[in-house]
Amino acid sequence: MVGLVVLMLGAWSALSEGRRFYDTMLPIVSEVTWLPEPSGHPTHATDSFVGSPSIVKLNATHFLASHDRFFHEEPGTAYIYISPDLVKWVPLANVTPMYWAQLFVHQGHAYIQGVSDDTSRGDIVISRMAPDGTWTKPSVLQAGSSTTGYHCAPTPVVQQDGALYRALEQGSDNTPGNLAVVVLVGNASCSDLTVPSCWQLTTPLVWNPAWIGQSTVSGTPWEEAGAIVTKNGSIAVMVRLDGPVEACQTLEECNRAALLSLDTGSLELHFADIVAFPSSCNKFAVKLLSDQGHDGQYFALTNPVTLVPVTSYGIGTCGQRNVVKLTSSPDLIHWHDCGIVLWDDTGLAVNDSLAYTGLQYIDYIYEDTNLYAAVRAGYRGSVTYHDANRLLVANITDIWARCNLTASGRRP
Repeated sequence: MVGLVVLMLGAWSALSEGRRFYDTMLPIVSEVTWLPEPSGHPTHATDSFVGSPSIVKLNATHFLASHDRFFHEEPGTAYIYISPDLVKWVPLANVTPMYWAQLFVHQGHAYIQGVSDDTSRGDIVISRMAPDGTWTKPSVLQAGSSTTGYHCAPTPVVQQDGALYRALEQGSDNTPGNLAVVVLVGNASCSDLTVPSCWQLTTPLVWNPAWIGQSTVSGTPWEEAGAIVTKNGSIAVMVRLDGPVEACQTLEECNRAALLSLDTGSLELHFADIVAFPSSCNKFAVKLLSDQGHDGQYFALTNPVTLVPVTSYGIGTCGQRNVVKLTSSPDLIHWHDCGIVLWDDTGLAVNDSLAYTGLQYIDYIYEDTNLYAAVRAGYRGSVTYHDANRLLVANITDIWARCNLTASGRRP
C-alpha cells in the first residue's frame, strides 16, 4: 500500500495542498485546508464551513486527516488528505455520503465511519481505503428512518478484548431531547469491517434530568459521546452536556460531563456520574495513554468555559471556544488542569475573540510524548467562531511534563 500511496502523492501534488502556517504564536504544524472568506454577506444557504476534523496514523510513513463541510455542502462529504510528515498534506479522496466521521485503522486497513447526513435520522455508514488510495462506497451498518436515525461526531474507535467500540447517538421522535446514547460494537476478528454483520448496537440510554438535579429535559441534553478503554479493561463513555448547562452561572456549573459504563455482556449502558470536567457544550475526546516511561493516564483537549456568565459577552453558554486546555486524570473522575495549549493570539478584544475565534472539535494522535491535534478553526477570517474556515494541525508537546506526571503517573 505504501508504495502506491507514494506514487499517488506525486500525481496529486498539483492539487490544493496543506502548508505551514507561519504567522501565528500557536504551535501550529500545518494548515491542511482553508476556505476563502465569503464575500458580501455570507449565509448558510450559500456558504460552507469546515467541520468534523479527524486524524490517524495510517502506517509507519503516512498520516490521514479528514473533515466535512456543513451548511451549504450538506448532506455531507468526507474530504480525506494524506501526509508523510504532518506538514505537507494533499487530497486523497472524497467519500459521500459520510458526515461527522472518524478515521481509524484496524488490521492495517484504514476506515472512516460516520452517518449519512445531519438530520439525526441518517444511516450509520462506513468506508474502507483500498491499496491504491481509493475508498469504497459507504456501506450501511444500521439504517435510519423517518422517525429514528443516528447522530455522532468524530470520537474514538477503541478496541478491547476482541471488540471495537464507537459511541454515537440515536435520534428518535419518541426520545425526550431527541438523542439517546448508543455504542456501535464491532467484531475485531472481521477482516472487512464494511460488512454489516460485523457490527451490533447496544441498548440506547435516554437522558434522565434527575442525574443533574433537574426535573425536565432542557433542549438537547447531551451528544457527541466518546468510548474509552479504562485502566481495568472495561469500557466507559463520556458525553458532552448541552441543555443541562445552558443556564449555568458559575465555572463549576458550566464545566461538567456525563460518565457512563458499558456492560459488554448485556450490551447495556449505565449512568455512572456527572463529573467536573473542563468543557461545556463542546465536543472532546478522552483517551487512555501510556508509553514505556509512563503508566496509563487519561488525557483530553477541551474547550472550557473560563468567563462567567458567558452570556454577558453576547454569546450563548456553549459559545466559548477560543481557549483549549490540556487536562489529565488518573480515574476519569478527578481532572487536573495542565494549562492552556491553544488560544486566540490575534489581539482581538474579548467580545470579538469570543465571536470570531473558535479552536474546536479537536481530534488527536499520540506520538513521542506529544499530541498532534486536528483542529476545526474559526481563525483569522472566519465569519463566526462556529463557522470554521480552516483545518489546522497543532503539536502539543511533552504532555506528561505539562501535566507534571512522573513515570508512575503520579504528581510529585
